[in-house]
Amino acid sequence: AVPPPDGRFEPTETDRRVREAVDRLPAPYRAVVTLHNLQDLTLRETADVLGIPVGTAKSRLAVAFEKLRRMLHEEGGDGPW
Repeated sequence: AVPPPDGRFEPTETDRRVREAVDRLPAPYRAVVTLHNLQDLTLRETADVLGIPVGTAKSRLAVAFEKLRRMLHEEGGDGPW
């Protein structure tokens, strides 16, 4: 969603559910999702910040997305997961 011109952003129900699911991820997975997807760092930058190889960051991201998909699917809803 694009924020309105006044700069306020109202998260949708889906945004809230995804954020809550990210918060429940184990720390190593939460970190890569937060850095790469929420703070828009590249995989290289994410890996550098965490002090891990790029391949490890990529692997953790893939596992994190699978965990998120399962969590959101189990909670129900009509999202794309």
